[in-house]
Parts: sequence; structure tokens; C-alpha cells
Amino acid sequence: MEKAYTFKQIIFGLRKEYLEIEKQLNDLKKYVNVSYNKIDYYIFQIIGNPSRLYLSLNRKQNLLDKIEILLGSYIHDLTMFNITSGAENSYYIGKKEICTINNLDELNKKIKEIEETEFFKNITANIYGTIPCNENKFNGLLINQNEISLLNQNLDYPHLDYYPREDILIMEKKEKAIIPDDIFEILNLSIKRSNLNKYHHKILDNYKEKEIEIEDNFKSNKAKLEIREEPKKLILKQKKTV
Repeated sequence: MEKAYTFKQIIFGLRKEYLEIEKQLNDLKKYVNVSYNKIDYYIFQIIGNPSRLYLSLNRKQNLLDKIEILLGSYIHDLTMFNITSGAENSYYIGKKEICTINNLDELNKKIKEIEETEFFKNITANIYGTIPCNENKFNGLLINQNEISLLNQNLDYPHLDYYPREDILIMEKKEKAIIPDDIFEILNLSIKRSNLNKYHHKILDNYKEKEIEIEDNFKSNKAKLEIREEPKKLILKQKKTV
């Protein structure tokens, strides 16, 4: 019988790889000087298949934008620059300079280092749709550079997403409040080993699982969980909102 990986093995086994690359991406921000005061935030992110590296800048929302959000007609104002294989000295929207790079040679060196990582080359496991789960053909696993997700064609079924940028899990159901058994059910679903590549195999075959503990304090159909790692177990705890 073909070997399988559970969803929890995949999330927590690959988590270290995601967090390391997020650390490297976040470190690139120190080379950017934003010169346009309407930029709200900016990030470096890996997107696409094959992987490409982007500098993404988001414009602040004005009053009209906020009204359009309420009306459901707002188009997210995110400007993305492909910096794969190297960045430039300055970036513009039209003729307006929005940011400059303060140490181009050093930034391009760091970009090249990221592009040479096994993560950059091999983390994406989905080219055409999701990977079917063994237990239910309607469940599908998605692994890309920015998230690991379990999706389901049945909207009544709960789904779970891991977002490494915040190092959180987000669980959502359609109506009823979440209980820990919902999370464990998803974490224990599995996929065939052959659906992943050699990079995944190398990490997951050597991953030593820890006991998972879930704090039962959910009151709604959506939960944001932070991950606390201890020597022998992982604790999933409802993330407090400020």
C-alpha cells in the first residue's frame, strides 16, 4: 500500500521551511525606501509556477475607497513589481516614483540567494488544481509558496488554511461553532506520497511528529489559531485580537 502523509504532517513538517523563507523575505524590506506617502505597506512575496519574486506595495485607502468597500465595488490597489533575477534602483507608478532601493547590489545578492533555495524551486505542489485526499474525493490539498490549504467542494464542510506570513491557522465552518474535533478531523486527512515531490519527501520523511493540543475556547464558526511549540507538543490557541 502506498505511503501517505497526513495534513498535520504536511503543515507542521513544512512549517520550518516556510518560516525560514518568510524571515529572508522580510529581511529584504530594509533595502526599500518608500518615497510615496500614500503607500500603506509593502512586502516581498513569492508567487507563481514557476516561482517568481515580487515587491508588492499597497496604497492607503481614502474615504471614497472605504465607501466602495462597503458597496462591494472596491478594487484592491496593490502594485506588484517582478524582481526575479534582480531589482532596479527605483520603481514608479506612471511617472510617480514610489520607492527607491538603498543598496541595490546587496539586495540583488539576497534575491539570488532566495531564488537558489530548494523552497523557491520546489515548494509548490499544485500545478493543476488541488491534490485529492484519500478519505474524500471532494477534499483537496493546496500547497504553494504562501499557504497550505484544505479546500472542499461542499461549502458546508469546514476548511483549514495555514498562512506562514503570520504563522497562523484559520479554520472556518459555514454555520455551527467550531469544536476541536473539527480541527483534528481535518488534520488527520491524508494524501498519497506520490502527489508530492522529492523536496517534500526529504522533509516529511524526516519530520518527527509532536502531540497536538487544542485549547477549547471557540465561540464562532471562524477561528484564528496561533501555534505555540513546546519540546514535546504543539499547542493551537485562539489568537487574541487587539
